[in-house]
Amino acid sequence: MNPTARSIRAVVGTAGHVDHGKSTLIGDLTGIETDRLEEEKRRGISIELGFAWMDTPAGRIGVVDVPGHERFIRQMIAGAAGVDVVLLVVAADDGVMPQTREHLDVCDLLGVRHGLVVITKTDLVDEDWLELVTEDVRDTLVGTALESAPILHRRRDDPANLEEIREAISERVLEAEGDRGGDETDRPLKLSIDRVFTIKGFGTVVTGTMQSGVLAVGDEIQVLPDGPRGRVRGLQHHGDEVERVSAGTRAAINLQGIPVEAISRGDVVARPDTLPTTHLIDVVFRSMPTHDSVPDQRASLLVHVGSLQVTATLTWMEDPPAPGQEGLAQLRLERPIGWIPGESFVTRGFTASTDRGRIVGGGRLLAPAVRRHRASDGLRPVRARALAGSDPMAAIAATLLFRGAAGAPEEHLLNETPLTGEEVRQGLSELRARGEVIETDGVHIARESLRPVIEKLCVTLDEIHLRQPARAGVSADELRTRVRPDLSPNLFGSVLDIALERGAIRVDNDLYARAGFEAFLSPEQTEACSLTREAIVNGGLCPPDLEALEEATGLTEERLEEAIRLLIDAGDLMRVGRELVYDVRAIDALRERLVAHLTAEGTIDTATFKAMVGASRKWTIPLFEHFDRERLTVRVGDLRKLRAP
Repeated sequence: MNPTARSIRAVVGTAGHVDHGKSTLIGDLTGIETDRLEEEKRRGISIELGFAWMDTPAGRIGVVDVPGHERFIRQMIAGAAGVDVVLLVVAADDGVMPQTREHLDVCDLLGVRHGLVVITKTDLVDEDWLELVTEDVRDTLVGTALESAPILHRRRDDPANLEEIREAISERVLEAEGDRGGDETDRPLKLSIDRVFTIKGFGTVVTGTMQSGVLAVGDEIQVLPDGPRGRVRGLQHHGDEVERVSAGTRAAINLQGIPVEAISRGDVVARPDTLPTTHLIDVVFRSMPTHDSVPDQRASLLVHVGSLQVTATLTWMEDPPAPGQEGLAQLRLERPIGWIPGESFVTRGFTASTDRGRIVGGGRLLAPAVRRHRASDGLRPVRARALAGSDPMAAIAATLLFRGAAGAPEEHLLNETPLTGEEVRQGLSELRARGEVIETDGVHIARESLRPVIEKLCVTLDEIHLRQPARAGVSADELRTRVRPDLSPNLFGSVLDIALERGAIRVDNDLYARAGFEAFLSPEQTEACSLTREAIVNGGLCPPDLEALEEATGLTEERLEEAIRLLIDAGDLMRVGRELVYDVRAIDALRERLVAHLTAEGTIDTATFKAMVGASRKWTIPLFEHFDRERLTVRVGDLRKLRAP
């Protein structure tokens, strides 16, 4: 064998009943004693997680040795959470025992799909007994992910046998690496902490398995759910100093700026503001097929996520599934946790069942929830079902539909779906190409989620037309204020575009109205508009202000304002200031003269502009400011010039 030329992205973990020889086998394979506590050495059993690494034909791989005693199942689940390949150990003199089955259940629920079995202590039994034990193991594996896994025998007096086991592990590791569904380095960083300690001269050190993302020396990190921020001072991988570590590998992190007392096993290392930290999580839950029932509605359970154990209440979103089947549920945890969508979890009950311990089920965390599930939450099960499936586009579409008109930026979808960055990018691109998703200001919105906004838009226009039949239409800004002021102007513009495409509304002169609507004026409105327009047109570039208009037309303030608005909507008048309304044709003519002057002379001062207008400052200053707002001119000291395009 060529000693490791690379560190492979895979972690091997042991499983099996107490005192079946797991730690001894790992010591023989790696040369590393994983039982490090004095009590472990005195009692001869593993109590805490042990860690080692092994050189194989596939490369150097990480190893997690878990306790086998039923009292330490919490530690076993914490160690199994980051495992890619399970090494199930069964002692020949005992055979399959309760913790053998419970550990198999844990690995199955955590999604460990690759492994092998090693029957140890074969020197203590004869060949006939060993054959019976081997057959019992094979029967136990039926229906599990290890059903077709190789079963090897450990012979302590045969060095070649140890190499045979090492090569079998190497083959399973390569299988696991080849079956990785996506690039977990292209996801937000997450490492579940399984050990916390200090080293003199270095400070706080944590260890764990990189579940996703990439971490490098100097990176800023945060300890979740509510820990401090700090930086990565140093990294170790399999005892070697490295500059970076990535998903699927074991890592030891020397943290700068974070005291050891601020961290506990079960906490999470993440980049600041990238992972959800919640106590309500929508999940897909699978109960054990060997159980006669599933957890009751609002059952209290112990939930294991990564290296954390937390009490939670389970609420079914739909009818509970049959034993061994999957169902949609929500977990209400006793406290917020840091997690990543798609992450596996295991649940335990508070009463042990025969030969199976307290494991009652598990599944995958799907999406954060902002409130408890209600029967009226029709879109929540739709989203959960899509996230539990294997179609990235369906997951993205359902998530965006659930978020409604608020939509989501691309980076938020990484935090709310079990997808890699590449899957999110490709999925969004395809959905945009299909027209199912629109992008505005960097936010992606499901087109279908805008249907309620369009319906409200149509109702709002109908109400305006009914109350004010003389109005030709309504501006986009006014409609946004009336319909959904929380939407950005660009997004509301997309709403208007969709409504136009569907033929629900029309637009003329930037005024929107319902399709088929025709404005009409009453005789009184017609007379008011005629009087108002005549007075303003006659004023030329010096029209009367509002007070003078009331006197000139004999109209009340309310009737005058209505006439002005109708004439503006019709494109005949425009407001230049709060008190001044101009004939559009007079402004257009003045604009042409101003542009010709500036093109020839470069600048214009106030006195020259007053002469051009033929009016005093009361009219010229508002006109100057109007052309500035139009972005036709720009002020430079006491002069104006044409604004650069």
